[in-house]
Formats: sequence, C-alpha cells, structure tokens
Amino acid sequence: MDRLEKRKSLDIRFKGEEGTGLGPTYEYFTLLANNIKDAKDGKLWRVGSSDGSLFPSPIDHKTITEAQVTEVMNLFRLAGTFIAKSIVDDKLIDLPISNLMWDLLIGKKLNLFDLKDFDPAQFKLLCELQTVANRKREIDEMQCDLESKNRLKQGTRTASGTTLEDLSLYFILPNHHEEIELVHDGKNTEVTIDNVQEFIDLVLHSTFYDCVNLQ
Repeated sequence: MDRLEKRKSLDIRFKGEEGTGLGPTYEYFTLLANNIKDAKDGKLWRVGSSDGSLFPSPIDHKTITEAQVTEVMNLFRLAGTFIAKSIVDDKLIDLPISNLMWDLLIGKKLNLFDLKDFDPAQFKLLCELQTVANRKREIDEMQCDLESKNRLKQGTRTASGTTLEDLSLYFILPNHHEEIELVHDGKNTEVTIDNVQEFIDLVLHSTFYDCVNLQ
C-alpha cells in the first residue's frame, strides 16, 4: 500500500449490514478503541492512574515469554497505527493516552514529580521515603563517629512520623498486581535506611523506563 492509499479515509461496512459511511465507520473506531483499552483483560494498561489515562502496564522481563512479548508488541503497534489513522481521518476516539506516555515517546526525561498527578499514592510514598534518604545523606556527611551516626539513622522517620520498619517495604514494584522484583530476590530484600535511595531510583526507573520500554 503506497502513501496515498494509506491516507484515504476508511469507509467501514459491517458484514451482514447494508449501511456504510460515517455511522458504521464511527462505530468501528469506537469498538476498536474499546478493544484496545480492554486488551488482555485490561492488563495491557497500568491500573490506578488517577486521571483515568492509559499508560503501559509494567512488564517483568524475567518472566515474560517470547509469545507474550510478540502479543504485547503487536497490540501496541495496533494502537499506534489506530491513533495515527484516527488523526489522518480526523476521527475523535476514546483512547486517552497518558501525557507521560507521549513525553516518553518524544524522549523527555521523567522524574519523581511526574508521578504527582499520574499516581498520587505512589508519589506520596516515594516523597516520604525521599525525606528518609535525604536525612541519611545528611547523617553520613556529619563529622561524628560511626556509632553516633547509626544511632541517628535508627531514629530517622518519614515526614509523617513513620519508620521504614513500620512500612514493611521490599524491593518489589509497589501498587502492581504482580510481584515485579527490582533486584535479585527483591521480595525478600527489605527496604532500609541504607538502601532506600536505591529503592526510590529503581521504582522510578522501572515505572517510567525499564518495565515499559518493550511497549
């Protein structure tokens, strides 16, 4: 199919029906948009986005099979082709792709504050943890003996007064329906004041890059 053929507007006729034109064509676009949103029982997209927008669901590269990789890639290729065609044909579709996904597609670097509107719960958690990581860095830079530093670290709490022990966090991606380990044996690696910054960095990298770059 040449470039001119690709630019022709679709004119859909459903099998067994007489009608053609805008009505069936808009219905086709609506049905396809809904199927893309519901693909893989809704697991193609991240659950819990506060604004209801669509962002790729994290994928565990350690457990996904080659067949599953092909399926996911084909679904996202279909979504991209569909969006492009809807733009060319000037069709309004109900496929609310997250602004963060568009940012990634144009190469924008994302950070903790990009989570604020996208996933407020995870943003709040990571901000709480960042206060602990910052305090740990301050303690490490103090001119005092190791015993004093360790004592100060033990008394460190989040901004809301919670200890890391109370949070019972492990090196798995938070707020996800499957356990995606951030490090080897992550489900048994507890988050402590000495590794909390690593945990924050890995969560952000996995959320925005490592676990979604396949899509």
